[in-house]
Amino acid sequence: LAADADGVHLGQQDLPAETARKLLGKRKIIGVSVSSAAEAEQAVRAGCNYVGLGHIFPTSSKKKSGQPLGTDPITKISQNFTVPVIAIGGLTAGNVCEVIKAGASGIAVISSVADAPDPAKAALELIQTMQSSLQ
Repeated sequence: LAADADGVHLGQQDLPAETARKLLGKRKIIGVSVSSAAEAEQAVRAGCNYVGLGHIFPTSSKKKSGQPLGTDPITKISQNFTVPVIAIGGLTAGNVCEVIKAGASGIAVISSVADAPDPAKAALELIQTMQSSLQ
């Protein structure tokens, strides 16, 4: 609110999405991190604009509890809810087509770009690979 940001992304331990929606109003973007269809349903009911689903594949960027979800939950959530599903966790140019084909609207990455010798080249490769999977 103080920064007049376009929106906010909330983790499961952050401010509830319902409260954020009341504070931010209908025009601001609210994203919510989820790891199951039940959490996605709760986020959608709370008025989120998108869900960040993960972790899809093993990742070393953040400490994670539990096993990677794989791509099946992407398909389930994208087919049952109208909000975009953003895949998170362990995404690389080698597996990004798989998540897009499963129904993800987009991806969020850290290590595949930040840890690359040439981050700009790695980001471009991800973009080009995603675009080719849509053709």
